[in-house]
Amino acid sequence: MIINKEFISGNLSIFLVDYKLGQTTYSVRIWAESLEDAERHVKAIRNTATVAGQLYQSEPVLGGIH
Repeated sequence: MIINKEFISGNLSIFLVDYKLGQTTYSVRIWAESLEDAERHVKAIRNTATVAGQLYQSEPVLGGIH
């Protein structure tokens, strides 16, 4: 379980990150404090991303607890 304290205190926003695969453009959502922070996340994703597994079910969670 990850407790996202920044989410609880309201410091994070959702940013969309677009990428292309073949002729199709996809978007993923990331949490970041600012546009500059979102760009840092994109750089980290570019350099270190791996597939962690398949998500079978997702439910909204209150209070930023995942």
